[in-house]
Amino acid sequence: MGNIRPQLLAAASVLTLFYAAVPLGAQTSQVVPAEENLRQEPEGALPGKRLATVFQGTPVEIVGRRGQWREVTIEGWVWSQSARSSTRNGFNLVIANQGGENLRERPNGKILARLLQGFLLERVGQQGGWTRVRRTAWIWGPSLGAPGATPAVATADDPPPITRAAETVEQSPGEPAAGLSDRLAVGSTGAYLLVSPDGDTLGTLQPGTDLQVLAREGNWARVRLDAWVWTPAFLTEEADMGQADLSASDLRANPETYAGRTIQWEVQYVSLEQADAVRTDFYEGEYFILARAPDPSDGFVYLALPPELVPAVEKIRQLQTLRVLARVRTGSSAQMGNPILDVLTIE
Repeated sequence: MGNIRPQLLAAASVLTLFYAAVPLGAQTSQVVPAEENLRQEPEGALPGKRLATVFQGTPVEIVGRRGQWREVTIEGWVWSQSARSSTRNGFNLVIANQGGENLRERPNGKILARLLQGFLLERVGQQGGWTRVRRTAWIWGPSLGAPGATPAVATADDPPPITRAAETVEQSPGEPAAGLSDRLAVGSTGAYLLVSPDGDTLGTLQPGTDLQVLAREGNWARVRLDAWVWTPAFLTEEADMGQADLSASDLRANPETYAGRTIQWEVQYVSLEQADAVRTDFYEGEYFILARAPDPSDGFVYLALPPELVPAVEKIRQLQTLRVLARVRTGSSAQMGNPILDVLTIE
């Protein structure tokens, strides 16, 4: 693996940090170990930021080199709901899903890599609910080989990718359900459980989880899960009916309970801010509104903005009242303990 090196090679990589990348005529290669890290910069005295885990056999185009490192371009498809528009560093897309997202050879096809949350990309195409993306970054050169090279034995130090629940069944569009099993067992990589094929993630399923199939649509299956829950961990029916009136204090007191809930608030605009690297609850460079909570005695809340809303927010006057529809990212931020909401609409 790229993060385990003989001492001599590690010392050599420190020296190569000072060399400029050498352009190469683009040549096709592939990842040979079971998996390898894709990094923002070559590893030197300090490791470059890890962007993704690339899996065995994934094709890349080598476009430059720096010592033992290779600058490569990787391309594939991601599920559009897991990404958001971005204006950072010349890219126009960012992986927003908290658990990251799979990069695939084609829509719903072979998994090429697991992209981390915050991974910046160039959008190059669209097909249904899928987006074609591209990114150039760095990979450890000895882990690359000619197409068809014999895979090397490697130790996996990152968790395997999680696939969506319905993607565990291979079925061509329009294929009749006759003859297909009415039960599914989650494979060894686990699975996401979604509210709908293009909807939000409800949770993750462990390997071996047994599911009853209620309906099929292409590669998607609507499923039922028989399981037990510990009821004291849930809201009472009376409290659940009052969720439209959730306060900032409610979110702070129960941050895990309310994560992912959609709420509508009237808040007072204070300022437009941009997150730095210290604010770990945001993506670096992400815009957010600092606002007073609906009840001023509840202090402040942070409203994370998608890039397309930033120009409109820049025109808002200080202390103006805003009506926002937003999803709870966390009820208590790591630094200040204030709620953070992802804005869906703003008036």
